Amino acid sequence: MIGVDVVDLADPSIGAQHTDHRFLGRLLAPSEVDRLEAAEPAVRGRLLWTLWAVKEAAYKAACLDGYGGAFVKAEFIVGLDAQAGVESPAGTYRADYRGDAHRVHAVVWRGPVDPVTGALRLEDPVHDHRSIEGREALSAAARAFAVRELAGSVDGALSISDSESEAPAVLLVDGREAGIPLSLSHHGGCVAYAALPGQGRPT
Repeated sequence: MIGVDVVDLADPSIGAQHTDHRFLGRLLAPSEVDRLEAAEPAVRGRLLWTLWAVKEAAYKAACLDGYGGAFVKAEFIVGLDAQAGVESPAGTYRADYRGDAHRVHAVVWRGPVDPVTGALRLEDPVHDHRSIEGREALSAAARAFAVRELAGSVDGALSISDSESEAPAVLLVDGREAGIPLSLSHHGGCVAYAALPGQGRPT
């Protein structure tokens, strides 16, 4: 299965948490704490949020695989590079993560097929992205972005199921479940998606 996460590094809510040792102790395994402390000070914030994004994406993938345990972030251990993947209570996952000074974007998956994924900073940002209305607007923007990006990879009219509480999004082709694993994410002014088109076909 698959998971994706995006972090808007321009969002004020992330602050200087890379200097908060209690926060780091809840988030990181000891090897990851060592890795963060060994990094150049100028890149520690971005590295922390990269680790966060990979863990969030890995948990989403694990849940789609049937994992029902608690999300103890320190138990989802990110390898030293993307090739090393992620070790989790649900097993090992492949990982790809990238970013720049403005955002980090991580996708985690299991299987031989490489994902189709993308991240986007919205031209018209949602001003209060933590409100219910803001989250709904960002969720709709993430769905619209994924549909635009994936439209050429399937035959038929592509759509994504409406959000229901925490239920995962489902990719639909001509109104029917496509059987294509999909994950969506949004934070601040950014949205992202990831899918495994080679692992499904319309049913």
